[in-house]
Amino acid sequence: MKISKKIAITITFVVIFCALATAIVFVGLSSREQTIPVKSLIRATIQETALSESGINAKKNLIASLNGKSGALLATQDMGVGYIPPPGEKIAVYILGNNVEQIEQDAISWLMSRGFSKTDLCYLPVIFSVINPEAQTNKKYKLSMDYIPEFCSEILGVE
Repeated sequence: MKISKKIAITITFVVIFCALATAIVFVGLSSREQTIPVKSLIRATIQETALSESGINAKKNLIASLNGKSGALLATQDMGVGYIPPPGEKIAVYILGNNVEQIEQDAISWLMSRGFSKTDLCYLPVIFSVINPEAQTNKKYKLSMDYIPEFCSEILGVE
């Protein structure tokens, strides 16, 4: 049985994505300089929070094919976007390219084009991790560090 190149690449990405997700879970939630620490997010979301109606629908549509399990939602040369189900539910964006700020914006734009608002992205939450050692030229980007979008500080009321 011959496996196509596209299927082999997809399987490879899924395996890498799962390994990265597992590594990040074991490393723990950390912070990035000049961004909101994920610990602040956890404190902020302990309050009763909910996605908007459009955010609920967007999440259902986005993860429908995953059958309630972790999995890849988008894979490009510069980023991988995946879903991690409860209890630690989140959308994880793994930055593979060098232009961290542009890749963050691309991921946010992609998610918003699927129906999420900025507020939904903060409460879901969307967590970014820079995993490309070559993108580590600026010390605020550290490998195995998780952070949420900067606009979440105002939305969540955390510093």
